[in-house]
Amino acid sequence: MATKDTQLGQVVWYDLFTPDAAASAEFYGALTGWQIQTMNMGNRTYSMFVDGKEGIGGLEPKDGPGPGHWIGYVRVRSLAETLDKVTELGGITLKEPTSISPTSAYAIFRDPQGAVCGIYADEHDPGRGERPDVGRFTWSEMGAEQSDAAREFYLAVFSWELGDSMDMGPGGTYQMLRAAGTDWHIGGLYDKSHESPNAFWAHYITVPALGPALELVKERGGTVLFEPQSVGGGDHIVQCIDPQGCMFALHARA
Repeated sequence: MATKDTQLGQVVWYDLFTPDAAASAEFYGALTGWQIQTMNMGNRTYSMFVDGKEGIGGLEPKDGPGPGHWIGYVRVRSLAETLDKVTELGGITLKEPTSISPTSAYAIFRDPQGAVCGIYADEHDPGRGERPDVGRFTWSEMGAEQSDAAREFYLAVFSWELGDSMDMGPGGTYQMLRAAGTDWHIGGLYDKSHESPNAFWAHYITVPALGPALELVKERGGTVLFEPQSVGGGDHIVQCIDPQGCMFALHARA
């Protein structure tokens, strides 16, 4: 797991499940400069995106047909207690707790609206909580069928707190979320458009500038979903689809 953003309630790791791992490695490597490092996990080999020597996320072959997808993992105190809360609130466990090391493990669940989320726990790692920089994931947001219900679900599951909110006019309200007891906004949620068939989590990678990054996305066979949008303070964002059909997003700071 990454050594940054490892405090409770923060998204601490990301896995890309893709139908073509080699093509995905080439695409994201060109876009971000990430390299691939492999680890022997005993019964299998795990491929990992790294920036220098530090891990950013995993690269996994996707089972079955369909597009690829990213999953973000939120750090929790107890996998079992978190999954019990997920079940109590109408979610479903997709991946039972699975050990990574003698002290760490992960699991994956689907929330009541169909969005997929991961969780991670390590009883010996106190976490450092450093803010991520360019070339790293810096924001996670959920497009929900019913954002009010999604908000209550995730506040209960992760003890997140409400941060600032923005009126998006006909698009409703964009509600920011932060880790409990901090001023650290980890992401947000909003009512998705009717064009999106399912609720989803999108994870944002920070790049030096959107112009060159979006040109590269298109040159490499990806799709840009909308024109870059201002989110205040000179920052801009945009959502994309990579060549394997996986949604991701980009963020450029002022």
